[in-house]
Amino acid sequence: MNFSSRSLRILLPLLLLAACARPDAGRLVTADVSCPPPPAVVLGEHDMLHYYRCVSTLPPPRLAAEYAVVNEHFQQSKIGADRVKLAMLQSIPNTAPYNPASALHLLAAPPQEGEGVPAGLSELADMLSAVLQRQLAADQKVQNLQKDLAAEKLHADALQLKIDSVKDLERTMTQKDGP
Repeated sequence: MNFSSRSLRILLPLLLLAACARPDAGRLVTADVSCPPPPAVVLGEHDMLHYYRCVSTLPPPRLAAEYAVVNEHFQQSKIGADRVKLAMLQSIPNTAPYNPASALHLLAAPPQEGEGVPAGLSELADMLSAVLQRQLAADQKVQNLQKDLAAEKLHADALQLKIDSVKDLERTMTQKDGP
């Protein structure tokens, strides 16, 4: 299991836990929204969880199309809910839009509750930001370990060359001393 799928397994239960924390919160859209919903639909915190689950299961071409639509809509509207949707798309591991650094940048200015922003969305954005920070730290550790492994492999290859040279030298000396 790689760290990306591990983070996804951590992120989804955390997001679901956040959704369960306020089951009676006002909802702008029900969970019966099509998968994925049209970009103009403003999703509440519960529906954002449904949205994440939905888009994380899309095939790559549909996910890329959804990313393009959400990105374009966000560029035009700059609505906080669209910011979170775009960050969610960029937080799905092992996909083309995966870019946790960009997602963190989007979440650096979390949506403020109020006009056009559902209640609880800023908390969801904060939680996603925390998970992404851990993901970036894990990704950095993996990169460092991969570099260390490559260096150790080079060292092992160099040692193997020396061993092979000593064996060749031993064979040559044995042949000269032999009958």
